[in-house]
Amino acid sequence: MEASAEIPRVLLDRAPAIAAGVRRDARPWLREHRALRHSYRKEIEKHWRRAFDLYEVLLRMCVDAGSDFAAARMAESDPKEPVIGPVITRIQARACRISEEVLDLMRAGFAEGALARWRALHELSVVSSFIAKYGDAAGRGYLDHRSIDRFRAMQEYRRCQPRLEGYEPLTADEIAIATDDFNAVIEIHGKGFEKPYGWALPFLKDSDPARGHSGLRALEADVDLDHFRAHYQHASQPVHSTAVASMASPDLMPDIDDGSLIGPSPWGLADPGHGALISLTLISTTLATLVPTLGSVVNAKAMLMLCDQAGEEFLGAHHRLEAGGSAGFGLGWERGVIAMVRRIGRYALARLPLGKKPI
Repeated sequence: MEASAEIPRVLLDRAPAIAAGVRRDARPWLREHRALRHSYRKEIEKHWRRAFDLYEVLLRMCVDAGSDFAAARMAESDPKEPVIGPVITRIQARACRISEEVLDLMRAGFAEGALARWRALHELSVVSSFIAKYGDAAGRGYLDHRSIDRFRAMQEYRRCQPRLEGYEPLTADEIAIATDDFNAVIEIHGKGFEKPYGWALPFLKDSDPARGHSGLRALEADVDLDHFRAHYQHASQPVHSTAVASMASPDLMPDIDDGSLIGPSPWGLADPGHGALISLTLISTTLATLVPTLGSVVNAKAMLMLCDQAGEEFLGAHHRLEAGGSAGFGLGWERGVIAMVRRIGRYALARLPLGKKPI
């Protein structure tokens, strides 16, 4: 018994030497790993280049539209000016940044990650459309709801902090400020404001049969964006620990019967690519037409046309991949994705069939 009890301690004592050895010998493997990753990105770029180029062109156009609107409004700044312009400007700026993330994830071959970031863009497009529809009162409610979110975050931090090494407890003043702000906005906006999307509740009572339900689904229906609900739920699968996401082959890839993909693939980029552009274009045209001018209306029309053209490019690249495996990808499906991920080894493909245990 004593000898067997000593085994775990002996093994644990070896851990520092193992960790040091891994670090010492990592350089050659890192070089190979990074070279393979770079070559894979080049192949993905080659196949999806036309779609990526249009994506980047439209993204730049949206960035410019947001910058132009912000510059014009700052030049005409008035302390009594409605908040709707600044609020949607911030939302649009955030959407541009997320769209850059989507592009980088697609270029790296991570469609599920890109789709998960589109999920955030969809939420922003719904919120911006809702605020634009109901005006300044909705914008002010949206801003005031920050006090709700900060109070909830404070509560969670206070609950977790005692078990987080190196994290300091909040001061009494910090707790008091967050609590006072929370109570103040509840007093202003009334019961229900503390709920998620509670800032939207006053506007949904007259338009939503659910009366009082203020979740994202209600906002989607109110601004006629609920036809993206199925896509949103699909994009939510890889965000959460569902069996569907864990067991399915990711990125719309053909099934890999004897393993699981743990690295990049060239598949599944059409949905996040076109979806991101649809949401970004909606947010950007909403912003550009808050104060409509001839130039902003023409630019909005041009953005919509580019969005449609980019969607066609993404769909065409997807169909070429389906029709020829990865032949258009320069490798062929069997020789391409499977060969590539096997060559990359643990970086891309964990070969662990169901029912077998790792050694």
